[in-house]
Parts: sequence; structure tokens; C-alpha cells
Amino acid sequence: MKARVLFLVLILIVLHTGCATTYQKDGFTGGYDETQLSENVWRVGFKGNAYTNMTKTQDFLMYKNAELTKEKGYRFFWLKVIPSDVETSMHTTQGYYDFVTKSYTGGSIQTHNKPSSQNIIIMFK
Repeated sequence: MKARVLFLVLILIVLHTGCATTYQKDGFTGGYDETQLSENVWRVGFKGNAYTNMTKTQDFLMYKNAELTKEKGYRFFWLKVIPSDVETSMHTTQGYYDFVTKSYTGGSIQTHNKPSSQNIIIMFK
């Protein structure tokens, strides 16, 4: 019995941690994007989902800054930080009536925060 409970707990942990945004190009679950503004100037951003914290979002953004700088043949970058943002959304889960216990169980309000960070980088050789 204890082994089953432990197994279920481990499965839930793996499923929950697997939902955070990974380091990837921007898609349905978030990720990075970049826009070239001039020859050596780029706007770089990273969006997380509701399972990604702001620290991880900012870490991925800095990693993308460095990766892009190296990819474009530069060695250094200077950055202008744009204030981070958190998109908050809320939804209500539906309640239901239990005919056996003759009681109503109300829904709940769920809040989801999706962090995003972006900056402007100027690359130097």
C-alpha cells in the first residue's frame, strides 16, 4: 500500500514539474523570441506559462541573450532591461450538486500568473 502511494506521489510530481516552460522557441507553452532592430541590436524576450516562475524566465532570457550574441559572431553584449511583466488570468471551476449527500459543492476561482521578460541587447566584438 505504501509503495502505491509513493508511486502515485512521484507520478504527480513528475507531471507537475513537466508543465513548466522549457527553453524553446516561443510556442503554445511559452518560450523565447527575438527581433533584429539593426545590425547589432536585438530585442529578445522570454514568456513563461503558469508553471514557470519569474526567476526561470529571466534566466532563460539571459541564456538566449548570450546564445544569440555568440550565434551572430559577437563576443559581448550590453543590455537595456525592460521591466518584467506578469499576465494574470482567472477562471472559475463549476460547482456541482451531490444527490447522495444532498449538498452543493461550489466551484473555486483559479488564478494563473504567466511571467515574461524582455530586453534590448547591443552586441560588440
